[in-house]
Amino acid sequence: MSENVFDEFAKIVKSYSHTTDAADAAKQCAEKTQFEQSKPMDFMFSEHNTWELMRCLASVHGRSDVERYTAIRQWVSKIPIDINLLDKIHELEVINQELEEELNEIVRKNKILQFPSEERPTKIRRIENSMESLYQQRYQQLRSCQFEPVKGNTTLDYVYNEYIKFNQVALGHNINKINVKERSSWRDCVKHMAKDDSLGEYGKALFYTLCGNVPDLCKLMSKTWEDVIWIYLNGKIEQALDNPLAQKTDSVLLADQDIMKLALKKDEIMEKDDPRILFHKIQTAILSDNVPELMDYLYQCFVKKLWDSKPSSSKYNDAQVLRFISTLILFGREYLGWAEDFSSTALLTSYVELNSQNSTFRPVVIASYASKLPLNDQIRVFSEFLENFDGDKEECRIICRLGKDLGLNMHDILLTTSKSILTKAFAQTIPFSQTFEVTPPQNNSEQYDIFFQAIEWLLFDQSLALDTIKSVNEIVLHFFAYRKIYLVERMIDMLPEWVYNQLAKENKMSDQAMNEFDLNRKVMLLFSHYHEWEMLIKSEPDDTGSLADLQAIYTWRDELERQSLKIEDRMLDILEGGWLRGASIQKDKDSRVAIRQAYIPEILIRYHNVLYSTDSIVSA
Repeated sequence: MSENVFDEFAKIVKSYSHTTDAADAAKQCAEKTQFEQSKPMDFMFSEHNTWELMRCLASVHGRSDVERYTAIRQWVSKIPIDINLLDKIHELEVINQELEEELNEIVRKNKILQFPSEERPTKIRRIENSMESLYQQRYQQLRSCQFEPVKGNTTLDYVYNEYIKFNQVALGHNINKINVKERSSWRDCVKHMAKDDSLGEYGKALFYTLCGNVPDLCKLMSKTWEDVIWIYLNGKIEQALDNPLAQKTDSVLLADQDIMKLALKKDEIMEKDDPRILFHKIQTAILSDNVPELMDYLYQCFVKKLWDSKPSSSKYNDAQVLRFISTLILFGREYLGWAEDFSSTALLTSYVELNSQNSTFRPVVIASYASKLPLNDQIRVFSEFLENFDGDKEECRIICRLGKDLGLNMHDILLTTSKSILTKAFAQTIPFSQTFEVTPPQNNSEQYDIFFQAIEWLLFDQSLALDTIKSVNEIVLHFFAYRKIYLVERMIDMLPEWVYNQLAKENKMSDQAMNEFDLNRKVMLLFSHYHEWEMLIKSEPDDTGSLADLQAIYTWRDELERQSLKIEDRMLDILEGGWLRGASIQKDKDSRVAIRQAYIPEILIRYHNVLYSTDSIVSA
């Protein structure tokens, strides 16, 4: 099985829409799961048949019951017969027959039980009928839906051809053209012929088929799941043809609980890891309109991992099962009116999460299926994927562009991703510094990188410019609280020019968050430049009376005056600008007060130091 089958189905899911025909969508899925008829135990064999069922259901959606029954019967008849399975069934039947005959013989010889004559066990009588081979041929033709009339003038030929005629009418959607009296006479004839005691197995099977006798035909010819479903649908068609004027369009295709149980029971002879067991459950649920119950079952199997209820899967893996189930769920929601529910959404989510793991990383699959989830789940699942994605910056950009192209709500997804990362970042323990750290330590830890990752995700969407500023403010205050001035500088410097341009374009440069950002930036620059100012003060040139020294002193004085005036202006902006005043939440207010109590006195001390140190140099 090709690994790119996951991406191929993701592309099909991407095309799901009201503008795409349902039958065409199912056809695409069926074409991706072509199988070898010699391998009926292959996963793709059953998946292909299921997609053909969905294609069939889509093509007759909203039509009369007889048209739907006829179409599904056609679908069942086209499923290739597994010769090996039939041989196994035959062997078991022979063994059971031999055991029954031996038991009956023991009962008779030892007189263990005394049965009334009408209840006494008897050996099954094998009737030899010269017509049996013909009956077998014609039954098998009908079972494979080969509705071709035969040549001949016998009563058998007549009733057979009439059945063909009626079914061709059903196939041609002209059920109203049936002559009710003629059909009634034909049916009486068929029922009478079915009572012939000389008929063998296939003789009875043929006439039971012609008159739609489901119970007796099931007892006689239901070897496999497909046999039971075909027999049931044939009976429903015959019922519908008997009453052409009483047609419905919304009946459940498979409404008989006993038939469903019988059909699924036929799979008990299969190996436990045969994929057909799972797919027959799925097909039965679809035909019986029990999709919610099916989703609950699949959820228990493949999400909750309740292994007692999960089918054995040595011939296929959970990734393939979830791929099929997820694609099927989205098909049903888009085209068949399947409702969103917890179990089906959980299955979709599980598949998306599976594809976000390092060993099975498939970005196209993640984006395609996540885009079809309910909005809250879409945001949660894709943001979790982004949070754990370890690609480089360009790969992250490509992933975000892919999500946007597929209709994902990238605005909210990126916000959620950033907030989740920040929550983890703020939970870290940061060492408190007794001094205001302007330069990074030599053993600079990578523990702070997570703060910058949170902002990097926001920078992939220009509509998040103001949200980026707000998040930067939040992080900056956190760094201020721990006196990490160099981290504040790094955070502010990481913002590209387009952020400010976007805010200007949106007329948000005067927003409160932007005003706070500007003051935060001034505080950072104040401490950074004060360090430079201190170094400048200490670097006063020596005056030896030479011309060169005199020039150096004047240059130094000019630079000191320039830097001092700039620092003074920034200090006054901070002291008079209401930095960190006002907060809507008490917790934020307390935090801001604590930061002001640490920084404002320090800024005042430094302000006086600047004035005092430059009193003789800088003009008032």
